[in-house]
Amino acid sequence: DDGDESAPDVRKMEKALANGRPDDVLVLACQASPRAEGRLYSALAMLELKYSPKQIQLEIRQYLEAVLEDGGAGVSPLLYYIRFRLYQQQVSKSAQGRQQAACAVAALRCFPAFAERWLRGHDPVMVQQLVDSEHTRDVNSEDEEDSGDVRGGGVVFDAFARAGLIPALVNAIRDLNAAANEERGVGPGRGKGAGKTESPSEKSQSPSSVYRERVADILLDATRARKDPGCAASRSALCELQAMHGLLALAGSPLPSSTSAKLLRVVGHLARDDDCKDSMQRAGAMPKLVRFLQWEDPGTREEALRALYNLCRGDAAALEQAAVAGVTPHLIAVAAPDVFNKLGLADELGAATGANGGGTHWTKGAGAEAQIERLAPLAAPFLCDMASGSRKTRGELARHDALDAYLSIARNKPGASSPPGLQLAAVEAIAGWMRDEPWTVEA
Repeated sequence: DDGDESAPDVRKMEKALANGRPDDVLVLACQASPRAEGRLYSALAMLELKYSPKQIQLEIRQYLEAVLEDGGAGVSPLLYYIRFRLYQQQVSKSAQGRQQAACAVAALRCFPAFAERWLRGHDPVMVQQLVDSEHTRDVNSEDEEDSGDVRGGGVVFDAFARAGLIPALVNAIRDLNAAANEERGVGPGRGKGAGKTESPSEKSQSPSSVYRERVADILLDATRARKDPGCAASRSALCELQAMHGLLALAGSPLPSSTSAKLLRVVGHLARDDDCKDSMQRAGAMPKLVRFLQWEDPGTREEALRALYNLCRGDAAALEQAAVAGVTPHLIAVAAPDVFNKLGLADELGAATGANGGGTHWTKGAGAEAQIERLAPLAAPFLCDMASGSRKTRGELARHDALDAYLSIARNKPGASSPPGLQLAAVEAIAGWMRDEPWTVEA
């Protein structure tokens, strides 16, 4: 931009880099206006001169502090490129460095012209594999979400939240999905139903579908770390009523299952935050999440169950909302599939909540047994907690013969799907229910 007074300094530094003179860049960076921009080019020159990562990180930190002091300044895309280059120069590639590099590339690609220019000399296959490997993680593991620093740096996400960009990213996914459907020639009435899997022809990536996934990845990273202030600010921004309504509606709209699963994982990140739970309940998250349990897509169901578990844990009112919304048969199907299959009443009792409301789809299809084994340690304590809830909650348990499920859990031998402690929790659930409503248990 010729109208930008910093443009001449930037051009000089870029020219010096292109001509292989990083030492000149260090001198020019000290004289650059504004100084913050100069720090980024100084960090880039240090990378070329093989400075230590600590020195380069110091330049980045000082740059971000300067950006925060200047409320009207935005973060330069060059920051993301530098983080990517830092990872490349690591002798031993750490998991934390890989996470930060993947996030940096995803953010950099939100600026197509800039990304094309700076990533031109890098192997595109390697770059894509870096991003894919970080966002195709084992959904059963939450350790990655809490270990180390947040991807890309929480200061960046804090700046996103302050600028009001977090809710805007939700709207961007909606608009990009509409554009992706147009690019694929999918008109009204031709979209995939909820939870359905795309055919190979529909998986061809259009430009809008690529950016839709990248924006979803940024949202996922911006809410991931529990203790990072930047992620906390991002979660707080999504807890505004309008933003929460938009996020839940978008997750349930006709999106590819991969995008829906990412958005539900974002909802799961919010559900782990005690400061977000009240906002989620006011936005009607509970019945919407229970409805996701009825989807055919296993990944979507799994993310929804994890979010519900976090949202309801230790909250009697939330447990009642989930019970009334129809969560009980789904929990029994996962926590005690042997009892569930013998009862044979699930479809009839769950019909009021629509297709798959009875939970029988949990026990069908390829991979069903493995998923149940993976989720049983989560569904069983969820089901046991419900016995200590309200009378209305226990009424839903009785309607679905949950007592048989408790007895099944109590009889299970400790194992991968029944870790030590679940048997005791089931016994305590029966004892508590008998104490409060002995007539129901005896019947």
